[in-house]
Amino acid sequence: MRCLHCRHPLARIDEVREHHARQTWYQCPACGHQQTTSEPCPDIGRRIGKALRFSAAPPRPTRQA
Repeated sequence: MRCLHCRHPLARIDEVREHHARQTWYQCPACGHQQTTSEPCPDIGRRIGKALRFSAAPPRPTRQA
């Protein structure tokens, strides 16, 4: 990943994984600019049909009438 300001390679400074998501903080060693990315964890997903579903909260039970 490169800095949006000076295109210098960014250094990863922190990462948090919680609730099926990963948030990563980067900082540019040249200009000090910081960037954050958020993405679903690729190894944690719940299959629904033919697709994977990612959510920050656990699934809620559905009411059936």
